[in-house]
Amino acid sequence: MWRASIAEKAAQGGWGYDPVFVPKGTKATFAELANKNDYSHRRKALDRFAAWLKGTT
Repeated sequence: MWRASIAEKAAQGGWGYDPVFVPKGTKATFAELANKNDYSHRRKALDRFAAWLKGTT
């Protein structure tokens, strides 16, 4: 789950809700972040699945 607030003004770029949500601890929207994968629940799930496939969990 992401902890975020709603931006006062939507950013340019991104898709879906990326231009309007600001992750907790940042001042940029998800659309503006270069490191969006650091916050992505999908990325975390994929990393855990890859580790499971490799037998490292």
